[in-house]
Amino acid sequence: MLPEWLIKEEANSSDLAKQDLAECLLPMIEALPPHYREAVMASEIEGMTQKALAKKKDLSLSGAKSRVQRGRALLKTMLLGCCRIELNRGGRIIDYEKKDDACLRC
Repeated sequence: MLPEWLIKEEANSSDLAKQDLAECLLPMIEALPPHYREAVMASEIEGMTQKALAKKKDLSLSGAKSRVQRGRALLKTMLLGCCRIELNRGGRIIDYEKKDDACLRC
């Protein structure tokens, strides 16, 4: 299960940008520290609830939520470090441009 902002709602020009960015996410997730990587993979990719993640990892619910949120924030930082992202008024990605070839994850 991909994050909501990467799910196709309708066929349009932003679909290609979303697909390209989605391909960058897995290498970025893999580059996260292990406890954030596991939380983000479980929550965002596998679709596990944060409550189930907390139980599986023997964490408090707030601890699991914190790991997911911090992992998402790190991913956002990585993504914005590589790309300029254009959003529409609703916050959906409509286009992107790589900043340079220095980003090895995309």
